[in-house]
Amino acid sequence: MLLRSVAWLFSYMPHRLRWWCATASARIACVLRVRRILIAEDNIRTSFPDYTEEEVKKTAFSSAQNLFQVFFEMPFIARASRRQLMQFIRADNNGEIKELLAHRKKAVFISGHYGNWECIALSGPLLLDCPVTIVVKPQRNVRINAMLESMRSRFGNTVIPMEGSIRKMMHLLDDNKSVALLADQSATRQDIFVDFFGRSAPTYKTAAALSLRFHAPLIFGMAKREAGFYRVHYQEIPSADLGGPTEENIRILTERHVKVLETAIRENPGHWSWYHRRWKHTKMTNG
Repeated sequence: MLLRSVAWLFSYMPHRLRWWCATASARIACVLRVRRILIAEDNIRTSFPDYTEEEVKKTAFSSAQNLFQVFFEMPFIARASRRQLMQFIRADNNGEIKELLAHRKKAVFISGHYGNWECIALSGPLLLDCPVTIVVKPQRNVRINAMLESMRSRFGNTVIPMEGSIRKMMHLLDDNKSVALLADQSATRQDIFVDFFGRSAPTYKTAAALSLRFHAPLIFGMAKREAGFYRVHYQEIPSADLGGPTEENIRILTERHVKVLETAIRENPGHWSWYHRRWKHTKMTNG
């Protein structure tokens, strides 16, 4: 009941007031030096060795500010009309991607915890007329999980849990349907290690493997925050020079989409969530 009451409040709150609340929450988290802030600062410090301590802390604060803003925007996204969301989520090259989808029929969409990743989930049916099946990690709280699924499945999307999702995604792609997943968190030691900010990082190979196996374009989407809305940019990761889903081809395609994410983060470091232990297996693997 408390969560629903707070969600109702934020769903009708003006954008500027939500941003003020996100800023205040980020400042409190930084002052209290909560564990995730310390993890973020360590990740930023290592990824940007030329940064001063002031720049490290400023970037960690901006990242926390973005993360809180995403949380506070979720209630609005969950109840806003199609017209309101079309003003809130805009794209600069959706016509180009629509043509690609009309020709190829299906796609593997990927993104990261950059800007507002929940906007990317809804951009399929809203901006591309292409509902997608979203792979998610279910929340432990059943009611919160149900609220998130309801938000993500608006306008025709479907949601499936991460566990056991590979076989389901294969069936969907074989049926000319599109799938979407986040691909920026740490994978297992059995996955592919690719360079990310100068360090070898375990990265999920699922997106690249499915794209190559089913001849589906791999499309990276990012929602960059602008004044009162998000501008979504789609980018097809080139794969025409690659053949089937061999280990080497999967590695090359994975490296390509990781490099796209890294480039975007370098341009706007505060847009990415630095709180995940992205390199937790790196030291052990590199010896």
